[in-house]
Amino acid sequence: RIWLRRTSGKSPYTWSLRYRSQELCPRGGHGMTFATLQRGKEAEDAAADFLQNKGWKILQRNFRMRSAELDLIGLDRETLVFVEVKQRSTRGTGLPEEAVHARKIAKLYQAANFFLKRHPQHAARDCRFDVIAVEGAGAQKELRHLTDVACL
Repeated sequence: RIWLRRTSGKSPYTWSLRYRSQELCPRGGHGMTFATLQRGKEAEDAAADFLQNKGWKILQRNFRMRSAELDLIGLDRETLVFVEVKQRSTRGTGLPEEAVHARKIAKLYQAANFFLKRHPQHAARDCRFDVIAVEGAGAQKELRHLTDVACL
């Protein structure tokens, strides 16, 4: 099978073809397979739909800076909310929300500050961090919304 691998160049869009049985993450991230990436995208889609059904306005998805990414950025009434989506197919590696540890929250802070500098029209808003924990796969997903997991 043909798969893409990110090369060591500075551009994140530099790719090389490899022949193996596994496809690597196009983001160049931590040995994630294409299937894992696809499950993550499906979880983010489900989380966005879940929040929109609660009346939220999703402003941006997958806001990236060099060392961090904000999965969803939305408005809950007048509050700007940075949402981390964590997905697990099984509980073998723990609950999804357990993966949001202090180091991850510090990276989310950096990305949120970068977002606010790039979008000064939101700088005066109240902000918070939420986590959407997604368990299961396919149509059997269970979503849990944890609000205000860290203070900005």
